[in-house]
Amino acid sequence: VYYAGAGYTWGLGLAVREDRGGAPMAGSAGDFFWPGAYATYWSADPKEDLVGVSMMQSPLGRHYAQLVRALVYQAIVE
Repeated sequence: VYYAGAGYTWGLGLAVREDRGGAPMAGSAGDFFWPGAYATYWSADPKEDLVGVSMMQSPLGRHYAQLVRALVYQAIVE
């Protein structure tokens, strides 16, 4: 979660998703995120009108942001 991996590129200091299916985590084309220090994290998805903020302060909590993100996207009903 804390790097711009497959499907993401960096733009204006944020990781921005280029394709819907190219990334290893849930989201839409055009969503963006910023990883902070000690597992803080925020993301936004303009297509879904969704903003998420995680303020966990733990050097080991990085995986929780990806888990919470997956759960939020699974709860969206279209």
